[in-house]
Amino acid sequence: YLTWTGRYSAVFLESIISQFDLIAGYPWFALLTLLLTLASIRALVASVIGNELSHLRVTVIALAAGAVFVGGLPSTVEAFYWMPGEASYQWGIITYLAWLSLLIRRARRSDAQPHPIWQTVSLVILTVVLPGFNEVSAPIVFATIGAFILGNRLAGRANDRFLLMLFGLIVLLTVFCFVAPGNGNRSGGYPALASRHNLAYALVETTRQTARFIFNYGSYPALWLGAIAASWWGARTFPNVCAWMRRPMHAGAILLGLVSILYLTLFPLYWEYGEMNY
Repeated sequence: YLTWTGRYSAVFLESIISQFDLIAGYPWFALLTLLLTLASIRALVASVIGNELSHLRVTVIALAAGAVFVGGLPSTVEAFYWMPGEASYQWGIITYLAWLSLLIRRARRSDAQPHPIWQTVSLVILTVVLPGFNEVSAPIVFATIGAFILGNRLAGRANDRFLLMLFGLIVLLTVFCFVAPGNGNRSGGYPALASRHNLAYALVETTRQTARFIFNYGSYPALWLGAIAASWWGARTFPNVCAWMRRPMHAGAILLGLVSILYLTLFPLYWEYGEMNY
């Protein structure tokens, strides 16, 4: 924290792994990372679907979604076989998907239904460790918890103090990561380019890279096949939700939100690295 990074969850995970024989044990850790990725995707799919389908069909849908996700990664090697990539980013994604699935399950319960203790405890634990994986996912995490708080209000419910508490935890722990003295030391090790920490450059380059990302990922055939399949299935399983999303204002808000989150997630890269093009 003082010398290199504020990513407390990633550092803790790497420290645990490093206590063992990496040559003998690391392949098992890589396998565990891949299996947990698929398991977290399955948990998210199951929370969205609810009790509409059998466990087998949910698993098949989750495996298809997992294949689209893994196939669309910029680098599967860095995601599943490079320790900093696994610890900082892939385990951050695993934690986020598990956290999101529990938030969805909580939101689907009526006010009269009590929330299981294990679910509440798990949400608190995941909320505590989630900001400690990497700084780049902060906009996504804030947007997610904000959407649940807003959705709760739009549904006419009273303020959910538990969600507000989770939001407060995320704010405090994100600040804790960002202000780590080690971040400054690490940043000082990069070349002193004029484009680094240059607001004008970062704004323009992030815009270009956002458009490039959308074009490249939008050219991925499996993504379109998955989207068409999800749309076809969702229209039959969740007609009310699909009808809501088809309204131009709602569809526009969703697209604007997704592009905005993408932009905010990419912005720190070009602010910090400039023309280094990491």
